[in-house]
Amino acid sequence: MRTHPSQLRDRLVSLITALVPEKGRFRTLAAKSQLTEDAWRGMWYDRQRASVYMIEFAAREWPQHAFWLATGVTDQRAGHSAPPTVDPFPEQRLPERLRATEFFKQAIKVRDLAAAGTDVPLVEKALLDQLAEARLQEQAQLDKGSDERLAVAAAFDEIATRPMASSGGKPSALLTLLERLQSERGWPDAKMAEELGLSLDQYKASRYGGEPLATWAARARLLDRWGYDRVRDAIMGLVAIDQSSKRQ
Repeated sequence: MRTHPSQLRDRLVSLITALVPEKGRFRTLAAKSQLTEDAWRGMWYDRQRASVYMIEFAAREWPQHAFWLATGVTDQRAGHSAPPTVDPFPEQRLPERLRATEFFKQAIKVRDLAAAGTDVPLVEKALLDQLAEARLQEQAQLDKGSDERLAVAAAFDEIATRPMASSGGKPSALLTLLERLQSERGWPDAKMAEELGLSLDQYKASRYGGEPLATWAARARLLDRWGYDRVRDAIMGLVAIDQSSKRQ
């Protein structure tokens, strides 16, 4: 399932599907949440609404996905991601923020201790501070590439909205890029269309009919499916060739 579930209940099901093994799924959820197997089964088969206790359990169990669960939106640089089986929105997928996830879990632990009226051990506070710093360092590493990503995205948008072939019949930069990526995977047109979230007719219109690949989602999927670095290198190489030909 690589979609954007619009309803909270659907996102909860997607989250559980991704992170709880199918065998003994309801038993596992019941043991961890203190809710009954019947309650989880009823929600799963849409016989009852997801309860506030289910949402609270999921948010605490997988805090890195809590923001997405509630809103359907991701903020991956801050550590708020979608589960691995669902496309992030409105971003392309970034590397998992492991330190952010650890920070969220430790923050929940410290908050629970404080809420229970017990003294929070200094070691727990120190660990929280350490993880907070590690989280910021992890985010800084991602931010280093943000300017480059914007430049690549702008270049991608620029070539993606051009006609696929020039008036002289010369293939455009985007057509060349699609040919390279499709050849690299050895995919037929139907598989390529599926990966880009297009119908076969839509893809063929771009691939063979000269229509621009103007769908934002398709361009985002192109970056997501082949990996940012690979597409970046291909795009920047094509843009350099394109700019060189314009100067001649």
